[in-house]
Amino acid sequence: FTQNNGQSFYHTGLVEKVEDGKVFTIEGNTSSTAGVVENGGSVQRKSYSLGYNRIGGYGRPNYSLIQEIQEDDDDMTQEKFKEMFKAAMADYRKELRDNDCGSWSKEAREFAISTGLFAGSGTTPDGQPNYMWEDLLTREQCAQLFYRFAQQYGLV
Repeated sequence: FTQNNGQSFYHTGLVEKVEDGKVFTIEGNTSSTAGVVENGGSVQRKSYSLGYNRIGGYGRPNYSLIQEIQEDDDDMTQEKFKEMFKAAMADYRKELRDNDCGSWSKEAREFAISTGLFAGSGTTPDGQPNYMWEDLLTREQCAQLFYRFAQQYGLV
């Protein structure tokens, strides 16, 4: 809807149907009175003549795209989704399992290695221990880390 012949727009309604020379809409933030009442505070069904001068334009979704998406998803099951998600996460974690890290953590990393808190997992292609600095840390791994720390410093 417009107040200045389409120069700017201030309200939107969903066209429910066009029939007998009228446009039937469902509008939010409006009132039950005739015309468009800004900030009317309710959702209403309304109708306007096709020549109503405040209707600034119409848009229509490309429903063929929705049909294509639905057809692609017809064979999607919860089990298939889980398999795809696991595969995507495995690929993502492979990217994190290297020795890339920020310089801000150098002292902490050296401490963790020198005290045996971190031992690494396998080796990188150049034969260095792989500490997987960017990989995810589970609660189980975190508990083990704290336990090793407590053992190392006689806290347990």
